[in-house]
Amino acid sequence: MNPDQIVDRLLDDPAFASCVTAYRLMEARPAQYADFPASVDRRLVEALRSRGISRLYSHQARAIEEATAGHNVAIVTPTASGKTLCYNVPVVGSIIEDPNARALYLFPTKAL
Repeated sequence: MNPDQIVDRLLDDPAFASCVTAYRLMEARPAQYADFPASVDRRLVEALRSRGISRLYSHQARAIEEATAGHNVAIVTPTASGKTLCYNVPVVGSIIEDPNARALYLFPTKAL
């Protein structure tokens, strides 16, 4: 069964459909890219490039800029859209700047 068939089957189920307030099918669109923000240490940029990450998605660049400026950031994007870099780049950058810095990652187990 393909994903479209699964969605159709769910929406045909009155018990499920009654819990759905909106359903939208969005067309794919090309990715938008951005350069690494100037705030990212060049050593970190080179390490990422050596692993095949030569540029960021635009949402990653913006999140990194905001986080390194000291702002709170919330990223809500689909699976495999690069959320991990949004928080790891600023954290690793902080550790590069101050080797005594530490980070504590807390992940809720019931977030979804």
